Amino acid sequence: MTIVYSFDFSDAAYEGLNAAAGIAARLERPLVLAYAVGPGVRTLGPELRKKLEEGTRARLESLTAELKSGDPRLKVGA
Repeated sequence: MTIVYSFDFSDAAYEGLNAAAGIAARLERPLVLAYAVGPGVRTLGPELRKKLEEGTRARLESLTAELKSGDPRLKVGA
């Protein structure tokens, strides 16, 4: 079983993330951070869309690294 947590970089998402990470660590199950964008992103040009995707991925990777350093039992990806 994998725990999937929908994450949007809001304050509420950060608050819930700690709980999701704690549950995943205690159960020794992987945690996957999922970030979805609205349909309006399709209207952006390809270059802007690519920059948005790269920036979001970098933020998620930084967040997963931070979570991993906080609890060695945690297996997390995005």
